[in-house]
Parts: sequence; structure tokens; C-alpha cells
Amino acid sequence: MNPPSRDAPELCGPCPQSSDSARALCLAGSVCLFDHDPDIRLKAATLASVFLLPRLLQDCDPAVRLAAGLRLPPRLRKKLLMDPSAQVRAAVAETLPSEELAGLLNDPSVLVRSLVAKRVSPSMLPVLMRDEDPAVRLLCVARLEPEWLIVLAWDQDVRVRREVALRLDAGQLVAMHDDQDVMVRRSVASRADPRQLASLTEDDDDIVRDTARTRLDAEVDRVLKRQGGRDA
Repeated sequence: MNPPSRDAPELCGPCPQSSDSARALCLAGSVCLFDHDPDIRLKAATLASVFLLPRLLQDCDPAVRLAAGLRLPPRLRKKLLMDPSAQVRAAVAETLPSEELAGLLNDPSVLVRSLVAKRVSPSMLPVLMRDEDPAVRLLCVARLEPEWLIVLAWDQDVRVRREVALRLDAGQLVAMHDDQDVMVRRSVASRADPRQLASLTEDDDDIVRDTARTRLDAEVDRVLKRQGGRDA
């Protein structure tokens, strides 16, 4: 049924509140769930009885759908996780428990997948490790368990690899010794187990080479002192 025009406020018959003589929660042309103007319906969605809100989940305007959904209990609100608007899906997802978000792991919108990467359980993040958008993969780096994080050591995006190099355990960094990005190798030289730095002592980059040599020499000294092979 088409909503009444603002030019014809007397046509309030379709509205359930038309039988309320007090009309305390509506004003045709200003606050009306059935008005043609989405701004008026939006205002009404913030004031109307919650029992009138479910119908607004099908409103043609995403702002109206969202305003109505955010006032509904989670069991009804989560219907908007299938909304055609990515902004609506993301806004609703942010209000729901993380266990309700599994269905959004493959959402077509990077906005939604980015939010999911921040909120779902770390055990679910491997699904997003091969996401087509590097921004999503970058968010995964901060929360992945170590046994999965190593997979991203060979990611095609240098920003992802740089973050991985800052998070991997010292013993895992051997996987990134020959990375083509100098910033990755600098992280490896400063963080990896010094016993695994020999290959970097001849690196083309001065900082990588000097850092690796300094740390490797210090490790050799430490071992020799412990074994009594050099004066303490």
C-alpha cells in the first residue's frame, strides 16, 4: 500500500495509529511511518512503538530500515544481516554478538568483511586469510593464532607481510629471511632467533646486514662464554 502524500495528511487510513484519537506519536506530514518522504519516516522510526517497527525492515530507504532495526531486539534485528545495503549490514553486525556473524565471512562488501575480521572469534579468521582485499587480510594479522599467521608470511601484499614480520615468533621468522621487501628483512634481522641470521649477514641492505652481524656476533660470544671458550 502506498504511503499517503504530505499534501494529503488526512489520508491516514493505512496507519495502525489512525484509530488513536490522541495521535500522540505521529503527525501527518511531520512524523509518519507511511509518508513518502524518507526523512519523515526516519523520524517516525525513532519514535514509533516497537510493535510497528518490523514492517519498516522492508522500507525502501536504508536509513529507515537501520533506525527501525536498531530499536528491535537482536532476534529481529539480525534479519538485517541480509539487507541489500552494506552500510546497514555493517551497522547491525556491530551490535550483535560475535557468534552471530559467521554468515558474513563471505559478504560481498569489504566494509562488512573488515568489521567481521575485527569481531569474530580468532578460530574463524582462517576463512578470511585469502580474502581478495589486503585490508581484510591485514586485520586478520593482528588477531590470528601463531599457527595460522605463518601462512601470511608469503602474502602478495607487502603491508601484510610487514605486519606479519612484527608478529611472528622469533623461531618462525626464518620463513621471511629472503623476503624481497627490505623493511621485512629489517624486522627479521632485529627479531629472529640470532642463530638463524647467517644468511642476512651478507644482505644488500646496510641496516639488515649490520643488525644481523651484530646480533649473530653477540650470540656467538654468549655461547663461547657459557662454554668457557672465551674469557668472561
